[in-house]
Amino acid sequence: MKACTASGVKRVVVTSSVAAVTQMAATDKPHFETGFYDETCWSNPDRPEGLGVYQRSKTLAEKLAWDYVRDTDNNLELVTIQPCLV
Repeated sequence: MKACTASGVKRVVVTSSVAAVTQMAATDKPHFETGFYDETCWSNPDRPEGLGVYQRSKTLAEKLAWDYVRDTDNNLELVTIQPCLV
């Protein structure tokens, strides 16, 4: 991300994973009939049920990317996609 900023890149597209957003603690998941996943939904690395290393790495990497864009004074745009199967 720093190299993108330094090189003047305007938009970064990150291929993340559905693992970054669907592995919430059971008590934090949206209600299956009325709820839906949105930008506030993240897998929880500290959830009581535990979290695998792949899910944890995808969650932490995507969160760090969003934090960088939010906390850095630049015009870098970030887009993420979360495929469920590649």
